[in-house]
Order: sequence, then C-alpha cells, then structure tokens
Amino acid sequence: MTMNKIWLLYLLLFIQATSFAQTDVEAIRQTAEIYMEIVEQKKYQKTMDYLYPKLFDLVPRSLMEEALKAQEEQTDIELEIKDSKIEAVSKVLRVEAVKYALVNYSFLMIMTIPEEDKDGLEMMKGLFELNYGAKNVSLDVEKRAFSINVASAAYLINDPEYDGWKLLERKKELLPLLEKILPKKVLKKLK
Repeated sequence: MTMNKIWLLYLLLFIQATSFAQTDVEAIRQTAEIYMEIVEQKKYQKTMDYLYPKLFDLVPRSLMEEALKAQEEQTDIELEIKDSKIEAVSKVLRVEAVKYALVNYSFLMIMTIPEEDKDGLEMMKGLFELNYGAKNVSLDVEKRAFSINVASAAYLINDPEYDGWKLLERKKELLPLLEKILPKKVLKKLK
C-alpha cells in the first residue's frame, strides 16, 4: 500500500468515527431536550418513558408512578420549571456494548407556597440556599414564591436492549441506586 492510500484510509476512518460521535452527541442533546420539555410541561408520568429501564428492576415503575401521582395531588405548592438549558455533554464512554454520557443542564424552578408565613418562608430560603447556593435563590415574600436557579446532571445511556438514549438523574441521594445500575468505570469517569 502506498503512503497516499494509507493516509486516505486513515482519513476515511477518522471522518467515519467523527460522524458517529457527532450523531451520538446530537441524539443525546435531542433526548435531553425532549425530557426537559416534558418536565417543563409537567407531564411527569411521561418522563418515565425516558428513564433507563434497569431502574425499574430496583424500583418498580408502578410504584414511581403512584408516588408522582400522590405528590401532584397532595400538595398545594405550585411548581414551575422553565428556561431549561443544556450546559455541556461529555464525551461518550463505551463499556462493552453500552454507551454512556453525562449531560450537565440548568433550569429555573419557581416554587409558590401559598400557606406559609414570613418566618417559615425565611427558614425555607435558608435551606434552599444551603442546597443550591445563596446566589441561586431569591424569595418574593409578597407572592410567597421562590426562584431557584438549579444546576443538575444526568447520565444518558444507549443500551442495545432498549430503543434510543435513556436517562438517569445524577443526584447524591440516588447514588446507592446508580451504583447498582451503572458500571464503576462510568461513575468514576463521568463526573
């Protein structure tokens, strides 16, 4: 093989690998954007279709759906999610036949609590500031409304057992479940 043919072959392989990577990133972004749109529209039951199905081996889908329904019905707190935005998408990591990526995203959460007095609101503000950072939390006492800028992340998983990219939220309180579902290599490399 001449040097020109080797170079051409290398170039074709590089272009093909780049196009696959670009396709993955585009599919990841599209899945994350659709998921965030569904959350903004408060179609919480529909979000289940985007979750990685292996989660339901540990926590049955029916149980999660019941909890979501009860949460919607039993609270007088008004919750609005808006201005969702993807901040970054990691490189895709392949472990055996499964692909993984981490998506960092942000959104504005507006929480209106109609039955709380001023002291209770101030206490809640302090708790929100501990969780989200003081610069990310504001309180309109008159409207009894919090505006919270939230930064979050989710693992996106493309498993050949399932159709398309699926999602698992990366949250500290979910770590015990994530450790049972995701390979250690993924948890270590995608932070």
